[in-house]
Amino acid sequence: MNETPNEWVGHVDLLLAAVREGSATQAAKQLGLSTATVIRRLEAMEEALGTQLFDRSSTGLHPTAALTLALPWAEQIEAAGHSLRRELSGFEKEAKGDVRVSLVEAVSSWIVAPRLPTLLERYPGLAVTLVPEARLVDLARREADIVVRLSRPNSGDLIVRKLLSFELVVVAAPCLLDACQPKRLLDLPWIDWAPSVVGTEDVLWLKRTLPEAEVRMRSTSLVTMLHAAQAGVGAIVVAAPLAEAVGGLQRVNLDTPPLPTLSMHLVTHRALRPIPRVAVVWDYLLELFGE
Repeated sequence: MNETPNEWVGHVDLLLAAVREGSATQAAKQLGLSTATVIRRLEAMEEALGTQLFDRSSTGLHPTAALTLALPWAEQIEAAGHSLRRELSGFEKEAKGDVRVSLVEAVSSWIVAPRLPTLLERYPGLAVTLVPEARLVDLARREADIVVRLSRPNSGDLIVRKLLSFELVVVAAPCLLDACQPKRLLDLPWIDWAPSVVGTEDVLWLKRTLPEAEVRMRSTSLVTMLHAAQAGVGAIVVAAPLAEAVGGLQRVNLDTPPLPTLSMHLVTHRALRPIPRVAVVWDYLLELFGE
């Protein structure tokens, strides 16, 4: 592939993926290309620009001083491309096409997914991609169109609406409570988050409040934890609306110390909010969580 010095701009997404992932293989996975294609295009870019962009080693790709200098320009080109796509999206007139929604797996499974048929019946040309994930996504880079999250963002050109406030509760399966006949919380076995999970209020409550609790199971997945709780493996701390949606769990009212109240927020980029397909999903989520 012979490129002129200006043609590398068309592959700026590949260049930035290689920088961010630090690996041609991982960049290829992100872009849906083969590793050989990524390597070939990077080499062509270096040849066209007449300078080495990466130092290669057994640990991956490492930006050279030349690439570090050029990186802010590459990021500006990427940002301009995202802005152009958002502007062109504004010409849509009907709620058609796919809307990507990022949200916690358990909320996706028990609250949003079961109620999608009503929305999709209203708008036959609409499709929704639910992306169950806990990480913070970048709306400016179109990693999602809408995000449902606990933490309220305080930067970026975003629109944020509070969906609801909810309390955390301790719940357990009736069969476990019948078997244990607990007089206090420490009489119960527990299900807790794995140590690798980032410490939000719900994650940290058990460790802070009952450090001597008998933890029988840990997981990085709230869905897995809730299934285990339904089966009677242990008690669990969870959002009250989610416990109600899951079913088969009973609130434990013993010597429970105070539990925090949290909020859930709906977030999108300001430029995306007026787009018909995004607008109808946004409004439906507001309606759903307002029930």
